[in-house]
Amino acid sequence: MKAALQVGIGQYEIRDVPIPDIGDAQCLLEVRACAICATDAKYFKGLQTRPWPSPMGHETTGTIAKMGKSVEGFREGDRVLSRIVWGGFAEYVAADADMLVHLPENVGFEEGAIAQLLPIAVRGAELSVAPGKTVFVSGLGAAGLLCVQVAKAYGAAKVLAADLYERKRQVALDVGADVVLDPNAQNVVERVRAETNGGADVAMEAVGLEPSFRACEQAVRGGGIISVFGTHLQPLELDMLQWEGRSLQLHIMREQRHEMPAMLRKAADLLVTEKVRLKPLLSKVMKLDDIMDAFDLYMHQHDRHIKVVIVP
Repeated sequence: MKAALQVGIGQYEIRDVPIPDIGDAQCLLEVRACAICATDAKYFKGLQTRPWPSPMGHETTGTIAKMGKSVEGFREGDRVLSRIVWGGFAEYVAADADMLVHLPENVGFEEGAIAQLLPIAVRGAELSVAPGKTVFVSGLGAAGLLCVQVAKAYGAAKVLAADLYERKRQVALDVGADVVLDPNAQNVVERVRAETNGGADVAMEAVGLEPSFRACEQAVRGGGIISVFGTHLQPLELDMLQWEGRSLQLHIMREQRHEMPAMLRKAADLLVTEKVRLKPLLSKVMKLDDIMDAFDLYMHQHDRHIKVVIVP
């Protein structure tokens, strides 16, 4: 089969590799789409490393081509969405069956690949969002735009969202944000406090950079919750005396392995009911052979693109 392997920092090659074998509790997926993720970009830039050459891509949709003998609840040919399946930049990939869910009929393969992030936002909302709460989302890439929608789905009374790029702010309004803020043009913390009578109940950090975290830290009210989606590669210092005085809470959205199947099913339910829409987040679909161009687009045109999806 054809696969795109990362062979070094900033380098992919298209190679012919064997179709993966599967275990008894796995399925072989014929890949229909795989989205480029911020994690893929970090490996591409060398901020995270693994032995090269390496199969990459983990935001995958496809159809089941073959099933292990202990797999239940699926049939060959079923359309599925996966959670944490490395090797999606290829024609086939092996996936643990408990990390799969049926892709809703109202969701296409290309936009469906974006939904691999959705269970994280669902867990974040379950930990922190309740009906009537005010929510501030910092960063409006795919993660932040999913947080906006999930916060609304879980009953948030008002969602404020900030990003540097106008197009992403416009998409945020389209998918349900009540107020969008431009950090280049205004003091985001002051605006959040003014719009929420002293501070948001919840701040969702969806960038993974310290300035975004600090904005969340300052924008929540006393007793508020900071819920972190973004992956922080650098250590952060917390002033625990300040946190104690303000009774702040910190939640990490990302699930543990045993939580993933349940969160994946809840994410699929939000897609069925269209409480979360993925198409507004889909910027570009590109062929596997053009993966280097796709990474260039994803990494250097942040003002124009949210999600770039690869198809075999």
